[in-house]
Amino acid sequence: MSTTDFRFKRMNDKAGSRRNAQYKAESFEKKVQELKNALQCNNDMLDAIIKHLGVPYKKPAGFITKR
Repeated sequence: MSTTDFRFKRMNDKAGSRRNAQYKAESFEKKVQELKNALQCNNDMLDAIIKHLGVPYKKPAGFITKR
């Protein structure tokens, strides 16, 4: 193989690694967003159940809220 072939292969490998890393990052962000959506749906469902049952809901003692 010539030097040019090695350089091209190295450049191609680097580009492939970057594309793969970008794909993994986008895939991870998509999964995180799906989990956030599922959590929000669960919270909404819990609120609906509590409202339907008419049970007064109090947060547990020591419950930390976002500030």
